[in-house]
Amino acid sequence: MQILEIQLLSNDIDKTEQFYHHLLGLETIAKDHSTVSFSAGTSKLTFIRSDKINPFYHFAFNIPGNKISEAFSYISPKTEILETSPSEQVADFTTWNAKAFYFYDNNGNILEFIARFDLDNNIRQKFDSSLILSISEIGIAVDNAAIQGEQIRSAYHFSYFEKQAPKDDFMVIGDDHGLLIFVDIQRNWFPTNKPAEKHWTKIKLEEKGRITELVIIP
Repeated sequence: MQILEIQLLSNDIDKTEQFYHHLLGLETIAKDHSTVSFSAGTSKLTFIRSDKINPFYHFAFNIPGNKISEAFSYISPKTEILETSPSEQVADFTTWNAKAFYFYDNNGNILEFIARFDLDNNIRQKFDSSLILSISEIGIAVDNAAIQGEQIRSAYHFSYFEKQAPKDDFMVIGDDHGLLIFVDIQRNWFPTNKPAEKHWTKIKLEEKGRITELVIIP
């Protein structure tokens, strides 16, 4: 599964461009008074102006498997890295064969850089924002993750993520390239104490050569 684009809400387009372009280093590919879009490897990240105060999401970027330490060193001087456990800032997901770290953007979104070691994407180049490969995860908060996630999986003939067994409040669709992560509202987004909230989201993805657009309406 390839996530081609996600569209999210923001109540401050100018500060969002400041964060993603000037701090994170993503290329701004379009901007007007109501939207801003960035290139994130093979994915497009778009924010749409909203009057809703501080809508927030969780999403992740894939980075090369051998660049987690360099990516950490690249981001940590720019913004605070969140703790994933006491005294640790890099999470080791052994069942997913991946490592990741997290930080907030200007909107309060929980961002993640994740290195998935089962992908053949190691690279020798020193890490900078040009080595962000794609948007690899988008979190989707719903009333019932098990039921509503299964409805979408079945309707579009998607597959469960083979490395994560479905739970009542947490269900993952896709593969190492791209994941839809369904969680129950009020379930905290790892590694924070922020309960997931339902917000409008549009997702464009490709699965087995088929393009699908999902619109999540709270």
